[in-house]
Amino acid sequence: MSVDELPAGLLDYLTKRQNQRDADVARVWLALTKRERKLVREAAVMANLLGMRRAGQFREPPPADSAVVVEVISACLAQSDLFPTLAKVLRKTIEEPA
Repeated sequence: MSVDELPAGLLDYLTKRQNQRDADVARVWLALTKRERKLVREAAVMANLLGMRRAGQFREPPPADSAVVVEVISACLAQSDLFPTLAKVLRKTIEEPA
C-alpha cells in the first residue's frame, strides 16, 4: 500500500502527529542551554557514528549532525519511560506560561 492509497482521514492524522513530534523536538531543543545543546549534539552524533561503524554502514556519508539530533531527540521523546530527561524538559516547556 502506498501513501496515495491511505484514507484521507488517516493521512491527515499522521501528518498532524508528525507536525506535533517536530514541534516537540523544537521545543526541547530551544529549552536547552547552550552547554546542554552541545552535549546532546556531541553524544548523539558520536552514538550515530559508532552505530554506523558497528553495522558496517560506512559506504555512504553520515547524515548531517542536525538530522541526527532531531532523530535522537524524537526517539527519546517516543520512549520517555527509558529516556526521561528530555521528556521532562518537554513537560516543563508545556507547563510554563507563555
